[in-house]
Amino acid sequence: MYVHKYLEAKRTYAKLKKIHERYINIPADNIGGAGIVIIVQLHNKPAVLIVHNKLTNKWDIPGGKIDPDENPTVTASRELREETKGLFKISHNILKDIPFRDKINPDTQHIYRSYFMYTTLPIIEFYYDNLSTLDIRARQTDISSSYFETDEIDFLYLDQFYQDITISKSVDLYTRRSNESPIILRRRDTAILRDSHDIIMKLLKTQPMGLKFASGDTKTSISYLKELKCYWL
Repeated sequence: MYVHKYLEAKRTYAKLKKIHERYINIPADNIGGAGIVIIVQLHNKPAVLIVHNKLTNKWDIPGGKIDPDENPTVTASRELREETKGLFKISHNILKDIPFRDKINPDTQHIYRSYFMYTTLPIIEFYYDNLSTLDIRARQTDISSSYFETDEIDFLYLDQFYQDITISKSVDLYTRRSNESPIILRRRDTAILRDSHDIIMKLLKTQPMGLKFASGDTKTSISYLKELKCYWL
């Protein structure tokens, strides 16, 4: 029943969106940020990876602002790695061949690009091993502050999301993480999931991409990254 309500709300939102976009003129290449939506099967139910932002006390889908002269695929790959404590190392070249969706930020009039990946299930508890490693190494060497923006990781079941979704674009979504604890999903990511139901459903009909595990990144020149457990593609 909630899926029917979601689809009805989405159709209404699509009509409002068309009216809104008639009155704004935004360049197609005006990309201000990017991220990656990691989709998995958790206990035989589709779910997306989320992280807890310490500064906002909200939960995010990994992603962030683009650096000057940076390709959005590089931004998305970098942000995923930083916000998961190095747990994911996805080559930006892979992102060139996977589906994405652009969303316009009504406040900045910049585009935020989300890449969608359906992968095998990672052991996200390694995130906390990496957190401890980074905390120890930070006492000995300079580490980018980007690796300390989050402090928790979890999954959000998609059926929980669709049950709780609201059509409003002006509020964050009050929902529940995989362990049933209440959380707040930031507005940006609520809109991304709400408007990408078609992409997600298509991906779930395909075979998940097989993540590969390494106990450390041997290909990096950055010392502390060599000590972080990671899944890579």
